[in-house]
Amino acid sequence: TDGLSKVFDPATLEVVRSLEGHTGQVLDVDWSQDGRLIATAGADQQVKLWNAETGEIIKSLTGWTREVTSVSFLSPATEQTAASGGDLTLRIDGAVIGKGDQFLHTMVTSPNGKWLLSGDEKGNLQLWSVDSRKLEMTFPAQGTALVSVTTGRLNGDRGL
Repeated sequence: TDGLSKVFDPATLEVVRSLEGHTGQVLDVDWSQDGRLIATAGADQQVKLWNAETGEIIKSLTGWTREVTSVSFLSPATEQTAASGGDLTLRIDGAVIGKGDQFLHTMVTSPNGKWLLSGDEKGNLQLWSVDSRKLEMTFPAQGTALVSVTTGRLNGDRGL
């Protein structure tokens, strides 16, 4: 809640560096597959991309009108980020690619970067195509809000 993201040494559990730049709660963090970049999503309506080695901000993405609830690197081969927001939007590098009809609590990208999976306030799960920038399928609510989703590999790179 202090607006910081901290990088810890897993062997000693000591803080290696603090990433200072958000002015509100940090709500989600993702590391690029090569470990060079860190993306953070904040209640301050921003996504920040960080140099993991130096802790310096590379860029800040803005435009949300409510908190950014989730961030994920689009695929291992890109530095692009996808994010969801409380303003109902799904974005790639800050550009709106879709809009839900409920507060979006969470979002994750498929391993191949072709799909986004989002979860909303009413518990709906939505599958979005990155290429067509369209909502492809909605899985109806099972009674409560979805606050976390994840993907895994099924049949190589083709699965969610």
